[in-house]
Amino acid sequence: MELRGKKERAELHDGYSLAPLCRRSTDIAVHYNMKKSGSGTTCAVVGCKNSRKHLNEWLDRECYDHKPATKRQCPCTPLFTFFRKPDSDMESRTWLKALNVKKPPRNVFVCSYHFVDKKPTKDNPFPELWLGYNRTPQPKRRQLTQRTTASPQIKKRRLESEDSPETCQPACEAEPATPKFRDAQTQWEDPSHVDHMYCSTTPSVKVDKATQCEAEMGPTVTSTMVIDDARSRLYTGVRMVQFFTLVTVLLPFSKPSITLPVVDQILMTLMKLKLNLILGDIAHRFNVSTSMASIVISHWIDVMGEQFKVLIPWLPRETIRATMPLSFQMNYPQTTCIIDCAESAMQRATNHDSRSDTFSQYKSRNTVKYLVAVAPNGLIMFISDAYAGRSSDKFITMDSGVSRLSEGW
Repeated sequence: MELRGKKERAELHDGYSLAPLCRRSTDIAVHYNMKKSGSGTTCAVVGCKNSRKHLNEWLDRECYDHKPATKRQCPCTPLFTFFRKPDSDMESRTWLKALNVKKPPRNVFVCSYHFVDKKPTKDNPFPELWLGYNRTPQPKRRQLTQRTTASPQIKKRRLESEDSPETCQPACEAEPATPKFRDAQTQWEDPSHVDHMYCSTTPSVKVDKATQCEAEMGPTVTSTMVIDDARSRLYTGVRMVQFFTLVTVLLPFSKPSITLPVVDQILMTLMKLKLNLILGDIAHRFNVSTSMASIVISHWIDVMGEQFKVLIPWLPRETIRATMPLSFQMNYPQTTCIIDCAESAMQRATNHDSRSDTFSQYKSRNTVKYLVAVAPNGLIMFISDAYAGRSSDKFITMDSGVSRLSEGW
Protein backbone atom coordinates (compact mmCIF):
# COMPACT_ATOMS: atom_id res chain seq x y z
CA MET A 1 0.00 0.00 0.00
CA GLU A 2 2.85 2.36 0.72
CA LEU A 3 4.45 1.74 -2.68
CA ARG A 4 1.16 2.38 -4.38
CA GLY A 5 0.75 5.58 -2.45
CA LYS A 6 4.20 6.80 -3.58
CA LYS A 7 3.33 6.01 -7.20
CA GLU A 8 0.03 7.85 -6.94
CA ARG A 9 1.73 10.86 -5.35
CA ALA A 10 4.32 10.84 -8.16
CA GLU A 11 1.66 10.75 -10.87
CA LEU A 12 -0.50 13.45 -9.26
CA HIS A 13 0.79 16.92 -8.54
CA ASP A 14 -1.71 19.67 -7.77
CA GLY A 15 -4.42 17.64 -9.49
CA TYR A 16 -2.50 17.15 -12.80
CA SER A 17 -0.87 13.99 -14.16
CA LEU A 18 2.90 14.12 -14.79
CA ALA A 19 3.11 10.90 -16.88
CA PRO A 20 2.40 12.55 -20.29
CA LEU A 21 5.04 15.21 -19.55
CA CYS A 22 7.63 12.55 -18.70
CA ARG A 23 6.85 10.60 -21.85
CA ARG A 24 7.12 13.80 -23.92
CA SER A 25 10.54 14.65 -22.47
CA THR A 26 11.73 11.10 -23.17
CA ASP A 27 10.59 11.32 -26.79
CA ILE A 28 12.42 14.62 -27.22
CA ALA A 29 15.62 13.13 -25.81
CA VAL A 30 15.43 10.08 -28.10
CA HIS A 31 14.77 12.29 -31.14
CA TYR A 32 17.71 14.55 -30.25
CA ASN A 33 20.08 11.60 -29.90
CA MET A 34 18.99 10.15 -33.25
CA LYS A 35 19.47 13.48 -34.96
CA LYS A 36 22.84 13.99 -33.35
CA SER A 37 24.20 10.57 -34.28
CA GLY A 38 22.80 10.60 -37.85
CA SER A 39 21.79 7.63 -39.96
CA GLY A 40 22.89 5.88 -43.15
CA THR A 41 26.22 4.66 -44.45
CA THR A 42 28.86 7.04 -45.80
CA CYS A 43 32.31 6.28 -47.23
CA ALA A 44 35.01 6.98 -44.64
CA VAL A 45 37.59 8.21 -47.17
CA VAL A 46 38.40 11.90 -46.86
CA GLY A 47 36.59 13.90 -49.55
CA CYS A 48 34.41 11.02 -50.81
CA LYS A 49 30.69 11.82 -50.73
CA ASN A 50 29.32 8.39 -51.66
CA SER A 51 26.58 7.33 -49.26
CA ARG A 52 23.82 4.79 -48.95
CA LYS A 53 21.28 7.54 -49.61
CA HIS A 54 22.79 8.39 -52.99
CA LEU A 55 23.01 4.69 -53.86
CA ASN A 56 19.34 4.11 -53.01
CA GLU A 57 18.31 7.12 -55.08
CA TRP A 58 20.25 5.70 -58.02
CA LEU A 59 18.78 2.21 -57.55
CA ASP A 60 15.23 3.56 -57.52
CA ARG A 61 15.62 5.07 -60.98
CA GLU A 62 14.26 3.33 -64.04
CA CYS A 63 16.77 1.29 -66.04
CA TYR A 64 16.67 2.20 -69.74
CA ASP A 65 18.00 -1.24 -70.76
CA HIS A 66 15.46 -3.25 -68.73
CA LYS A 67 12.30 -1.12 -68.76
CA PRO A 68 10.09 -0.83 -66.77
CA ALA A 69 12.27 -2.40 -64.08
CA THR A 70 14.33 -0.20 -61.77
CA LYS A 71 18.07 -0.46 -61.38
CA ARG A 72 17.50 -2.34 -58.12
CA GLN A 73 15.53 -5.03 -59.95
CA CYS A 74 17.61 -5.32 -63.13
CA PRO A 75 20.87 -7.36 -63.33
CA CYS A 76 23.00 -4.28 -64.11
CA THR A 77 26.10 -3.61 -62.03
CA PRO A 78 25.41 -1.10 -59.23
CA LEU A 79 27.05 2.31 -59.27
CA PHE A 80 29.17 1.44 -56.23
CA THR A 81 29.05 -0.82 -53.18
CA PHE A 82 30.19 -0.52 -49.57
CA PHE A 83 32.61 -2.80 -47.73
CA ARG A 84 32.98 -2.87 -43.96
CA LYS A 85 36.27 -2.80 -42.10
CA PRO A 86 37.49 -6.30 -41.19
CA ASP A 87 37.09 -7.52 -37.63
CA SER A 88 40.62 -8.89 -37.24
CA ASP A 89 42.98 -6.59 -35.40
CA MET A 90 45.81 -6.61 -37.96
CA GLU A 91 43.59 -5.97 -40.99
CA SER A 92 41.60 -3.36 -39.09
CA ARG A 93 44.78 -1.43 -38.22
CA THR A 94 45.91 -1.61 -41.86
CA TRP A 95 42.58 -0.18 -43.06
CA LEU A 96 42.75 2.72 -40.62
CA LYS A 97 46.36 3.37 -41.57
CA ALA A 98 45.41 3.53 -45.25
CA LEU A 99 42.45 5.84 -44.62
CA ASN A 100 44.55 8.21 -42.46
CA VAL A 101 41.50 9.48 -40.53
CA LYS A 102 42.14 11.21 -37.22
CA LYS A 103 38.78 10.31 -35.66
CA PRO A 104 37.34 7.31 -37.54
CA PRO A 105 33.63 6.52 -37.06
CA ARG A 106 32.48 3.55 -35.04
CA ASN A 107 31.46 1.62 -38.17
CA VAL A 108 33.98 2.17 -40.98
CA PHE A 109 32.70 1.63 -44.53
CA VAL A 110 34.65 2.21 -47.77
CA CYS A 111 33.06 2.29 -51.23
CA SER A 112 34.30 0.25 -54.17
CA TYR A 113 35.89 3.29 -55.89
CA HIS A 114 38.93 3.05 -53.61
CA PHE A 115 39.82 -0.60 -54.32
CA VAL A 116 41.98 -1.71 -57.22
CA ASP A 117 39.65 -4.61 -58.07
CA LYS A 118 36.47 -2.70 -57.07
CA LYS A 119 36.32 -4.92 -53.97
CA PRO A 120 38.72 -6.39 -51.38
CA THR A 121 40.57 -9.32 -52.93
CA LYS A 122 43.45 -11.54 -51.92
CA ASP A 123 45.95 -9.54 -53.99
CA ASN A 124 44.54 -6.11 -53.08
CA PRO A 125 42.66 -6.38 -49.78
CA PHE A 126 43.03 -2.75 -48.68
CA PRO A 127 41.79 0.59 -50.12
CA GLU A 128 44.52 2.21 -52.22
CA LEU A 129 42.95 4.51 -54.85
CA TRP A 130 42.01 8.20 -54.44
CA LEU A 131 42.33 8.38 -50.67
CA GLY A 132 42.35 12.20 -50.60
CA TYR A 133 45.97 12.79 -49.54
CA ASN A 134 49.54 12.25 -50.70
CA ARG A 135 50.29 8.78 -49.45
CA THR A 136 54.00 7.99 -49.19
CA PRO A 137 55.50 4.74 -47.91
CA GLN A 138 57.32 5.00 -44.61
CA PRO A 139 60.98 3.93 -44.96
CA LYS A 140 61.89 1.06 -42.70
CA ARG A 141 65.19 0.25 -41.07
CA ARG A 142 67.31 -2.18 -43.02
CA GLN A 143 67.56 -5.53 -41.32
CA LEU A 144 71.10 -6.61 -40.63
CA THR A 145 71.93 -10.12 -41.80
CA GLN A 146 74.48 -12.06 -39.77
CA ARG A 147 77.38 -13.31 -41.86
CA THR A 148 78.67 -16.79 -41.25
CA THR A 149 82.29 -17.79 -41.69
CA ALA A 150 82.90 -19.68 -44.92
CA SER A 151 84.32 -23.17 -44.82
CA PRO A 152 87.81 -23.94 -46.27
CA GLN A 153 86.23 -25.67 -49.29
CA ILE A 154 84.21 -22.57 -50.23
CA LYS A 155 87.32 -20.37 -49.87
CA LYS A 156 89.25 -22.72 -52.14
CA ARG A 157 86.53 -22.52 -54.82
CA ARG A 158 86.58 -18.73 -54.68
CA LEU A 159 90.33 -18.62 -55.17
CA GLU A 160 90.09 -20.97 -58.16
CA SER A 161 87.38 -18.84 -59.78
CA GLU A 162 89.48 -15.70 -59.30
CA ASP A 163 92.57 -17.33 -60.90
CA SER A 164 90.72 -18.45 -64.07
CA PRO A 165 90.37 -15.37 -66.39
CA GLU A 166 87.80 -17.01 -68.68
CA THR A 167 85.15 -17.29 -66.00
CA CYS A 168 85.77 -13.89 -64.47
CA GLN A 169 82.59 -11.84 -64.80
CA PRO A 170 81.24 -8.89 -62.91
CA ALA A 171 79.06 -9.83 -60.01
CA CYS A 172 76.23 -7.69 -61.28
CA GLU A 173 76.06 -9.56 -64.63
CA ALA A 174 76.19 -13.00 -63.05
CA GLU A 175 73.29 -12.35 -60.70
CA PRO A 176 69.70 -12.67 -61.91
CA ALA A 177 67.27 -9.79 -62.20
CA THR A 178 66.91 -7.71 -59.07
CA PRO A 179 63.83 -8.75 -57.09
CA LYS A 180 61.32 -6.09 -56.05
CA PHE A 181 60.76 -5.74 -52.35
CA ARG A 182 57.22 -4.56 -51.56
CA ASP A 183 55.46 -3.57 -48.38
CA ALA A 184 52.91 -6.20 -47.38
CA GLN A 185 50.38 -3.52 -46.41
CA THR A 186 50.57 -1.03 -49.28
CA GLN A 187 52.13 -3.21 -52.04
CA TRP A 188 54.59 -0.42 -52.88
CA GLU A 189 58.33 -0.81 -53.34
CA ASP A 190 60.20 -0.41 -50.09
CA PRO A 191 62.90 2.27 -50.57
CA SER A 192 64.98 0.88 -47.70
CA HIS A 193 65.75 -2.20 -49.84
CA VAL A 194 65.78 -0.59 -53.28
CA ASP A 195 68.32 2.08 -52.34
CA HIS A 196 70.87 -0.55 -51.30
CA MET A 197 70.57 -2.85 -54.33
CA TYR A 198 73.74 -1.62 -56.03
CA CYS A 199 73.70 -4.29 -58.73
CA SER A 200 70.32 -3.23 -60.07
CA THR A 201 70.52 -1.78 -63.60
CA THR A 202 66.81 -0.97 -64.07
CA PRO A 203 65.88 2.60 -63.13
CA SER A 204 63.32 2.95 -60.39
CA VAL A 205 59.95 4.34 -61.48
CA LYS A 206 58.53 7.16 -59.40
CA VAL A 207 54.81 6.95 -58.74
CA ASP A 208 52.56 9.80 -57.64
CA LYS A 209 50.56 8.36 -54.75
CA ALA A 210 47.67 10.83 -55.21
CA THR A 211 46.93 9.92 -58.86
CA GLN A 212 48.50 6.42 -59.01
CA CYS A 213 50.29 7.55 -62.21
CA GLU A 214 53.98 7.69 -63.10
CA ALA A 215 55.55 10.98 -62.12
CA GLU A 216 58.46 11.59 -64.46
CA MET A 217 59.19 15.12 -63.25
CA GLY A 218 58.40 14.90 -59.57
CA PRO A 219 54.99 15.52 -57.99
CA THR A 220 52.28 16.69 -60.38
CA VAL A 221 50.24 19.87 -60.07
CA THR A 222 47.11 17.74 -59.89
CA SER A 223 48.26 16.09 -56.66
CA THR A 224 48.23 19.48 -54.92
CA MET A 225 45.10 20.96 -56.51
CA VAL A 226 42.63 18.07 -56.94
CA ILE A 227 42.59 16.65 -53.40
CA ASP A 228 38.83 16.22 -52.86
CA ASP A 229 35.47 16.55 -54.61
CA ALA A 230 35.09 20.22 -53.71
CA ARG A 231 38.42 21.22 -55.28
CA SER A 232 37.75 18.98 -58.30
CA ARG A 233 34.38 20.59 -58.98
CA LEU A 234 35.90 24.06 -58.52
CA TYR A 235 38.62 23.57 -61.14
CA THR A 236 37.12 20.99 -63.53
CA GLY A 237 33.34 20.93 -62.94
CA VAL A 238 33.28 17.17 -62.25
CA ARG A 239 33.90 14.97 -59.21
CA MET A 240 37.33 13.61 -58.43
CA VAL A 241 36.45 10.03 -59.40
CA GLN A 242 35.03 11.20 -62.73
CA PHE A 243 38.12 13.31 -63.37
CA PHE A 244 40.54 10.41 -62.92
CA THR A 245 38.25 8.18 -65.01
CA LEU A 246 38.49 10.79 -67.77
CA VAL A 247 42.30 10.76 -67.46
CA THR A 248 42.34 6.97 -67.84
CA VAL A 249 40.14 7.11 -70.95
CA LEU A 250 42.18 9.86 -72.65
CA LEU A 251 45.61 8.46 -71.73
CA PRO A 252 46.16 6.61 -75.08
CA PHE A 253 45.69 9.87 -77.05
CA SER A 254 48.54 11.79 -75.42
CA LYS A 255 51.43 13.27 -77.40
CA PRO A 256 54.81 11.66 -76.65
CA SER A 257 56.59 14.92 -77.49
CA ILE A 258 54.98 16.75 -74.54
CA THR A 259 56.89 16.03 -71.33
CA LEU A 260 54.18 17.44 -69.05
CA PRO A 261 52.29 14.62 -67.24
CA VAL A 262 49.04 13.68 -68.94
CA VAL A 263 47.00 14.25 -65.79
CA ASP A 264 48.27 17.84 -65.65
CA GLN A 265 47.53 18.35 -69.35
CA ILE A 266 43.90 17.30 -68.92
CA LEU A 267 43.55 19.40 -65.75
CA MET A 268 44.94 22.39 -67.63
CA THR A 269 42.39 21.92 -70.44
CA LEU A 270 39.42 21.50 -68.08
CA MET A 271 40.46 24.58 -66.09
CA LYS A 272 40.51 26.59 -69.33
CA LEU A 273 37.02 25.31 -70.25
CA LYS A 274 35.58 25.72 -66.74
CA LEU A 275 37.19 28.96 -65.51
CA ASN A 276 38.30 30.54 -68.84
CA LEU A 277 41.66 31.54 -67.37
CA ILE A 278 44.11 33.43 -69.55
CA LEU A 279 47.01 31.42 -70.96
CA GLY A 280 49.58 33.37 -68.94
CA ASP A 281 47.90 32.41 -65.67
CA ILE A 282 47.61 28.74 -66.69
CA ALA A 283 51.26 28.67 -67.80
CA HIS A 284 52.34 30.12 -64.45
CA ARG A 285 50.27 27.58 -62.47
CA PHE A 286 51.73 24.59 -64.35
CA ASN A 287 55.28 26.01 -64.71
CA VAL A 288 55.30 25.89 -68.53
CA SER A 289 55.56 28.48 -71.28
CA THR A 290 52.52 30.22 -72.74
CA SER A 291 53.07 28.60 -76.14
CA MET A 292 53.24 25.13 -74.55
CA ALA A 293 49.99 25.76 -72.67
CA SER A 294 48.33 26.79 -75.94
CA ILE A 295 49.59 23.64 -77.71
CA VAL A 296 48.37 21.36 -74.90
CA ILE A 297 44.92 22.93 -74.66
CA SER A 298 44.41 22.93 -78.45
CA HIS A 299 45.43 19.27 -78.69
CA TRP A 300 43.12 18.02 -75.92
CA ILE A 301 40.14 20.09 -77.07
CA ASP A 302 40.39 18.43 -80.48
CA VAL A 303 40.75 14.98 -78.89
CA MET A 304 37.82 15.49 -76.52
CA GLY A 305 35.63 16.80 -79.33
CA GLU A 306 36.37 13.74 -81.46
CA GLN A 307 36.05 11.15 -78.70
CA PHE A 308 33.04 12.57 -76.86
CA LYS A 309 30.80 13.48 -79.78
CA VAL A 310 29.06 10.13 -79.28
CA LEU A 311 27.84 11.48 -75.93
CA ILE A 312 25.56 13.94 -77.77
CA PRO A 313 22.90 11.58 -79.21
CA TRP A 314 19.62 12.49 -80.84
CA LEU A 315 17.18 10.72 -78.53
CA PRO A 316 14.36 8.59 -79.98
CA ARG A 317 10.78 9.65 -79.50
CA GLU A 318 10.05 6.96 -76.87
CA THR A 319 12.93 8.10 -74.66
CA ILE A 320 11.91 11.77 -74.87
CA ARG A 321 8.33 10.91 -73.93
CA ALA A 322 9.42 8.68 -71.03
CA THR A 323 11.78 11.28 -69.53
CA MET A 324 9.68 14.38 -70.15
CA PRO A 325 9.04 16.48 -67.00
CA LEU A 326 5.50 16.80 -65.69
CA SER A 327 5.21 20.48 -66.65
CA PHE A 328 5.99 19.64 -70.28
CA GLN A 329 3.55 16.71 -70.26
CA MET A 330 0.73 18.99 -69.10
CA ASN A 331 1.43 22.09 -71.23
CA TYR A 332 3.67 21.04 -74.15
CA PRO A 333 3.27 17.27 -74.67
CA GLN A 334 4.47 17.35 -78.33
CA THR A 335 7.80 19.05 -77.57
CA THR A 336 10.83 17.43 -79.17
CA CYS A 337 13.62 19.84 -78.20
CA ILE A 338 14.32 23.45 -77.28
CA ILE A 339 16.69 25.22 -79.68
CA ASP A 340 18.64 28.44 -79.21
CA CYS A 341 21.72 30.09 -80.67
CA ALA A 342 24.56 30.81 -78.25
CA GLU A 343 27.51 33.16 -78.76
CA SER A 344 31.07 32.93 -77.48
CA ALA A 345 33.55 35.79 -77.49
CA MET A 346 36.65 35.41 -79.65
CA GLN A 347 39.83 37.33 -80.31
CA ARG A 348 39.50 40.10 -82.87
CA ALA A 349 40.89 38.98 -86.20
CA THR A 350 43.58 40.98 -88.03
CA ASN A 351 41.84 40.48 -91.37
CA HIS A 352 39.26 43.21 -91.85
CA ASP A 353 36.76 40.98 -93.69
CA SER A 354 36.89 38.33 -90.95
CA ARG A 355 36.62 41.01 -88.30
CA SER A 356 33.50 42.41 -89.97
CA ASP A 357 31.87 38.96 -90.39
CA THR A 358 32.39 37.97 -86.76
CA PHE A 359 31.23 41.26 -85.20
CA SER A 360 27.93 40.81 -83.32
CA GLN A 361 25.59 43.77 -82.95
CA TYR A 362 23.90 42.08 -79.99
CA LYS A 363 27.13 41.46 -78.02
CA SER A 364 29.00 44.48 -79.42
CA ARG A 365 32.14 42.39 -79.95
CA ASN A 366 33.56 39.65 -82.16
CA THR A 367 31.86 36.32 -81.49
CA VAL A 368 31.12 32.90 -82.96
CA LYS A 369 27.58 31.48 -82.93
CA TYR A 370 26.34 27.91 -82.77
CA LEU A 371 22.95 26.28 -82.43
CA VAL A 372 22.20 24.08 -79.41
CA ALA A 373 19.21 21.71 -79.14
CA VAL A 374 18.23 20.53 -75.64
CA ALA A 375 15.74 17.78 -74.80
CA PRO A 376 12.92 18.51 -72.32
CA ASN A 377 14.79 16.51 -69.67
CA GLY A 378 17.87 18.77 -70.03
CA LEU A 379 20.11 16.54 -72.17
CA ILE A 380 22.02 18.29 -74.99
CA MET A 381 21.11 16.47 -78.21
CA PHE A 382 22.67 18.63 -80.93
CA ILE A 383 25.44 21.22 -81.33
CA SER A 384 25.99 22.77 -84.74
CA ASP A 385 29.18 23.94 -86.35
CA ALA A 386 30.50 27.39 -85.49
CA TYR A 387 29.25 30.33 -87.56
CA ALA A 388 30.37 33.94 -87.71
CA GLY A 389 28.76 36.21 -85.15
CA ARG A 390 27.09 38.28 -87.85
CA SER A 391 25.02 35.28 -89.04
CA SER A 392 21.32 35.35 -88.20
CA ASP A 393 19.61 32.71 -86.09
CA LYS A 394 17.29 31.81 -88.96
CA PHE A 395 20.18 31.13 -91.34
CA ILE A 396 22.00 28.98 -88.76
CA THR A 397 18.82 26.97 -88.03
CA MET A 398 18.24 26.25 -91.71
CA ASP A 399 21.89 25.53 -92.56
CA SER A 400 22.89 23.49 -89.46
CA GLY A 401 20.73 20.45 -90.33
CA VAL A 402 18.70 20.29 -87.13
CA SER A 403 15.50 20.38 -89.16
CA ARG A 404 16.43 17.14 -90.92
CA LEU A 405 16.89 15.38 -87.58
CA SER A 406 13.46 16.43 -86.33
CA GLU A 407 11.60 15.35 -89.48
CA GLY A 408 8.75 12.91 -88.86
CA TRP A 409 8.00 14.12 -85.33
